Amino acid sequence: MTKIRMILAALCAALALSSAALASNAYIDDQTGIVVAMGQAALASGESYETARRRAVDDARNNMLILVQKQYVDMDSMTVGQFVTRNPDKRAVVDRYIGTARVFNETQEGATVKVTLLLPYYGPSGYQGMIAEITGKEPPAAPEGKGAEITPAERETFVARSPEQVGEPYRIAMLTFENASGYQALALDEIFTDMLRELFKKDRRFVFLSEQETMEVLQENRLTPAAVRASGVTDSLKVEGVDGLVSGRIVRYEPHVKKHGIGGAGYLEMNFDMEIELHVLDARKSKWVVYDLLKANMNERTFTLKSADDAEKFIAASDIRSTEGLAGRAVRKMLSQVDAAVRGAFPLEGYVLKVVSDWVYVNLTSIDGIREGDVLTVYRVGDLLVDPITGKTVDRIQDRIATIEIVDVKESYSQARAKDLFGLKIQPGDIVMLK
Repeated sequence: MTKIRMILAALCAALALSSAALASNAYIDDQTGIVVAMGQAALASGESYETARRRAVDDARNNMLILVQKQYVDMDSMTVGQFVTRNPDKRAVVDRYIGTARVFNETQEGATVKVTLLLPYYGPSGYQGMIAEITGKEPPAAPEGKGAEITPAERETFVARSPEQVGEPYRIAMLTFENASGYQALALDEIFTDMLRELFKKDRRFVFLSEQETMEVLQENRLTPAAVRASGVTDSLKVEGVDGLVSGRIVRYEPHVKKHGIGGAGYLEMNFDMEIELHVLDARKSKWVVYDLLKANMNERTFTLKSADDAEKFIAASDIRSTEGLAGRAVRKMLSQVDAAVRGAFPLEGYVLKVVSDWVYVNLTSIDGIREGDVLTVYRVGDLLVDPITGKTVDRIQDRIATIEIVDVKESYSQARAKDLFGLKIQPGDIVMLK
């Protein structure tokens, strides 16, 4: 058991601690391969426009740096920020990349100067090239049609939508799952939580906050993990700063082995059961949208294993990441169920790229989970809804204007046909949603 724990401790240390949290004023536009950052500065009394503009550019570059530092260098789950902290001589490479950002758009709204900076993502002079330089590896080949430079076509695609109209990634806070099962030989709570974070880490639809960031959000809302876990399904729980919150409790993690028959005709029947109480909060509505008990069972019968010791090795309850062991397979099945529950709670969002007659082109593809035959609802994002009492922004008006059906899924976009129109013409930049 000591050896197993040592192995598990090493495994836990290698697991990713968190997903990078995208700031709303900086993001990576997957469709165009462009890194985008916004910045602003208020014109001080007597200050020139150019001075304020420089401060706005500095603000945008700082936002872009924050975004880049939270991206992952590789599958070892080390962020760019962590990497340059350990390798300070590489910081100049990151700073040089940020310094090449170009001002794509600038406006003056009242006494505020606003700018938008762009950087390429692909190619030797893009984000991937920067990562290759600091790690000493060759940059991967850019997808067809996407090189190091931001082309006019890519600029047109970017201009077709407003950053405020795009369905941004859902920011999800997640508490470490509790281990209330009878199996205490492993830190099931920490390992399962980390595996779940890994599952969502590179999914552009979600941004899972790290454990530390989650705790900071709770503190800002004057909440404790105990208070969140004690909240009932009908309770209204207000958590500002995120779109959702996930908590869970592992209540069962156990094998059952039964021997049938005797001698050469005998066989072992093995079962492994895992159960989790999963709670998912839609923080925008302060409402629990998932409050379920999820169950995963794996069953095997074998004539080749004759003893309980052999069965224990086959089940491999202490190897939660095993692809062969019965326990590992049950864990993967449970991860899939949790994944489906979270996705069901937060609809997939994208946007319209182009409209030609009754054909609608959207930015969602198979990697987002889109399939031919899916029906999406189209929304027009309107004015802000402001609470007249508190003065706080509640949300944006979203007018349902149409439904479309996916007919062809391409590598970088999907083609749909308009089904039902509700008075307004579909336009590039409109939000599409799959519930």
